[in-house]
Amino acid sequence: KQIARCEEAFEKLDPGRAKRVIYKESRYIELENELRQTHFERICEDVSSSVATHQIHMEIIDLLNQINVHTAGVARTILLMLDLTEKSSEKKKSDKKKSTRKKGN
Repeated sequence: KQIARCEEAFEKLDPGRAKRVIYKESRYIELENELRQTHFERICEDVSSSVATHQIHMEIIDLLNQINVHTAGVARTILLMLDLTEKSSEKKKSDKKKSTRKKGN
């Protein structure tokens, strides 16, 4: 879901969708922690299937974390870009008004 949200925010330059990605980042961090904790509990209990697949579990959890970090980074960049675009547009309008006033004097 996070990738789809990020993709939509990027395609449409949608600040609401970008903010949602950032908001959900903390939930995915919590989920990552829960997954790690339950996996390590199974390792401590010597669950053979978890012990046998430990490396795969850890790699998947790490990859999910990387996806989360990168999607939130893209979302932050979108918001920054939109903010800079808005400020630039406002400055141009302000400069144009000042220029018009000077010509009128």
